[in-house]
Amino acid sequence: MYPPLRSWADARSGTALESKMPHHALAGADLRSPRTEMHRAQPSRPAMGSDAGQRHRRGAGGGLNPVVAELLGLKEPPAERDILRVLGRDLESWVEHPRLASAVLSGLSRERRPHMAEQILECMRARRIEVNVFHCSSVVTAYGRVGNWQPALSLLERMAAMKAVPNEVTYSAAITACEKGSQWQLALSLLSRMPALGLRPDEISCSAAISACEKAGR
Repeated sequence: MYPPLRSWADARSGTALESKMPHHALAGADLRSPRTEMHRAQPSRPAMGSDAGQRHRRGAGGGLNPVVAELLGLKEPPAERDILRVLGRDLESWVEHPRLASAVLSGLSRERRPHMAEQILECMRARRIEVNVFHCSSVVTAYGRVGNWQPALSLLERMAAMKAVPNEVTYSAAITACEKGSQWQLALSLLSRMPALGLRPDEISCSAAISACEKAGR
């Protein structure tokens, strides 16, 4: 069980949060980026000659893959039926090749479309398609990019129910969401939680926490 976070209501009221993290922790943090380990751990790529693989490939010059491009063309907020219409049979291929889902969710994250990314996550769960830490991390990252810290932390807490264990990338994204949302106490709480979970704070998570404190004049 994770150490409890202070409630969002308390965060908004400005109630002080006692951080148990020693002052020397930031200086001793491992500065290796988690992205390297994340890519190493990703499932193997499906054959790019397949229809599913071709449909999920990024466009020429590193542009959007066709699936993400179609999703971005939907009217906001998109209805679930419209999302399913775009995804079509791609959902079936995600069962065998979860990396294809990661490509779509990462694309939406880069385009700062967190709500649509989480809608797709819910579509996957409803159809009993395995949701892994990479999928969830992409959605948390999307929320972090727009500073939407409440749903970012909500998803972080719900990952256990999905059997998706958060990693350094997930926590760094959540801390970034708190930093952009001016929630310095929550940013420190998340950072101090990481060692107890066997996670090493990295350059991204430490920098985001420091930035959150600086913005608050701490």
